[in-house]
Amino acid sequence: MNKFKIVLLCLSFLNYFNASSQRYSPLCFENSYYGKFHLSLGLKKYGVGLGNFEQYNGFNFNLLNRTCRLNGALFTMFSKSVFMNGMQVAAIQAKAAKLNGLAIGGITSSLDTLNGIQLTSIISFNKVLNGVNVSFRNDASRLNGVSFCGLTKSKVINGAFFSFGISVIDTARGVFISGYTTVTKSTKGVSINGVLFGASEMRGLTIAPINLSFKRVHGVQIGLWNKTLRLHGVQIGLLNKAGNNKRPFRKTPIINFHFDKKEKSP
Repeated sequence: MNKFKIVLLCLSFLNYFNASSQRYSPLCFENSYYGKFHLSLGLKKYGVGLGNFEQYNGFNFNLLNRTCRLNGALFTMFSKSVFMNGMQVAAIQAKAAKLNGLAIGGITSSLDTLNGIQLTSIISFNKVLNGVNVSFRNDASRLNGVSFCGLTKSKVINGAFFSFGISVIDTARGVFISGYTTVTKSTKGVSINGVLFGASEMRGLTIAPINLSFKRVHGVQIGLWNKTLRLHGVQIGLLNKAGNNKRPFRKTPIINFHFDKKEKSP
């Protein structure tokens, strides 16, 4: 009889765990502090909450946030939310797996997926950001939107960024303005830089004192020194070089152009 009870108890526990895992993401179980120390001024899951909750709706205040799911506003020192809809304000670090709304980090902000606005004084880390980023340094795997920052390092940007320092991007599509330098593998759109623009391949318009393209340009380069291996467009500057032009038109002052559509790529 005792063995039978033990078996039933084990089956009940497994069933409960399975139901819970379907209801909440496995990431929630990593937040080991939720549910241990909290106080709700209102209903059980609604109102003003102090501490960490499994799920809460309203205002949540704590020092080290590990609330799993929050719909409302969070005020904390360190945050490690999993899912949040609303506003997250962290004096030191704002962190979440997915946030829809506003994220404010006093020093850093690290988000897997953000749909909304991110404000950080020093550095922001994002896997996917759909919206607006404002920070001193922005590191993002993918940005779909607008970024205002001092330094940018990103794999993919679709939209626009405004940087007063150095921008390093793998693939950029849109409008890009940098006070100093932008370096990319591939750019489609408009790029304006204070000193240097460097790219493997550029399609569109680039304006900078020095424009360098190591493979090809489809569009227009405007600057003091413009250089590309293969030009399909126009160069306007003090000195221009197009590697696929025949001599003596390979290097020309003021303007250079090449429009041979039938030319094969190297």
